[in-house]
Amino acid sequence: MFLRYRAADASLADDILERASLEDNRHTVARALGRVTRGRFTDVLKGHGVQQPWYAICTDAVYGTVLGKPAAALKSALGIPKSGSLRDAMTTTQLAAIALAESFSADRIQANDCQGGPQCKQETAAAARTVRAAMDAEARARRIIASPANDTGSAAA
Repeated sequence: MFLRYRAADASLADDILERASLEDNRHTVARALGRVTRGRFTDVLKGHGVQQPWYAICTDAVYGTVLGKPAAALKSALGIPKSGSLRDAMTTTQLAAIALAESFSADRIQANDCQGGPQCKQETAAAARTVRAAMDAEARARRIIASPANDTGSAAA
């Protein structure tokens, strides 16, 4: 097993996850997907001329829109040190939402051939608003369905 670990054999992770709880599997999959989409997002930013400090500005456009606060404020609220991983503290739904926003952002930046930080931030914010709107719609739908006045289970409350 140690040799598989040293060789970064991805099948080792699958073997371990087969024995893990369903919740651990959910979070691990969402976290891994987040790493993939984050890598693509930052690669697209780089390929479109983004330089520091615009990576952080684009990231905060995602976090601020999707989760309501920029990264530093979220870390502070959750008691995570500056060098700590915010994503490790996120729920599966939050991880999925951030991954979706970053994926949409990368798609928009490429489709519109944005160049530089300001243009990429604008497309990133627009993509993040799309994800936030979906999250808000889902929250409204849950409230309507769960409403005691709505005993038929329909969305027409």
